[in-house]
Amino acid sequence: VLLCIDMGQNKSIYSVESKRQPPGYCFQTENYSECQLIYVTEGQLYFRGQEADTEALLAPHGVVLLRPGSAFRLRCKDEGYRGFAVFVTGEVPRALRGTAVTGLADGAVRMLGGMIERHVRAPVAESGDVLPGLAQALIWEVLALVRERKNASGRDWAAAVRTALELNLGTALPVREILSSLPLSY
Repeated sequence: VLLCIDMGQNKSIYSVESKRQPPGYCFQTENYSECQLIYVTEGQLYFRGQEADTEALLAPHGVVLLRPGSAFRLRCKDEGYRGFAVFVTGEVPRALRGTAVTGLADGAVRMLGGMIERHVRAPVAESGDVLPGLAQALIWEVLALVRERKNASGRDWAAAVRTALELNLGTALPVREILSSLPLSY
């Protein structure tokens, strides 16, 4: 059975741009006005939401969805970060409003992120046509991932922890910091 939903005319515009911030970068807001997803491909970005007791580390394959109305702080410590951002402008869907959320990319999100990164780093003639669709798919896959992780079982969390540790094997980061992007207590 195939489920089809008529969404009417899509009034949201999805765009992508390269992101890079140097060591010492800091941005803080109490009421963010945009809808932006940041995908980290190199370096480290720290995120602290309005209700968080600790900062989450976003290393490569870490994502943060900054929603309109959210309060948060982003910063870089001793190293900056590189990646890309997806912006949603025009009519922002209700599901994209609320508090900011972070996560570690699963296979589907990594695949979409890799495709977007390829078009951002080495654009081709078709990149302008392809990127909005990939950006929209990435945003909705990140939302699905966040929802799944809220209802995850112990086995799912074990897999998420293992993935985070494997992605950071070559770094000197403490385990507590590596796992900070997952919504679990240490």
